[in-house]
Amino acid sequence: MNGIKVAGFSNLPARLPADSSSLYAKNLLAFIPLITGEGAALNLDTDDEVVVAMLLTRNGATVSERLK
Repeated sequence: MNGIKVAGFSNLPARLPADSSSLYAKNLLAFIPLITGEGAALNLDTDDEVVVAMLLTRNGATVSERLK
């Protein structure tokens, strides 16, 4: 092939589940402090755009624009 070598994983799809699980776990660990307060009690800060984006309902009303 004219001296060209391609370097990479031979089975990339087999590596994706482990990477995806690790990324998901890191995202959860970063998210939990946003929705908890002292003593790990639920404390939703509705001024935080990340918290608002994850809310579907609040006090019986649909608050998610995607669900309305």
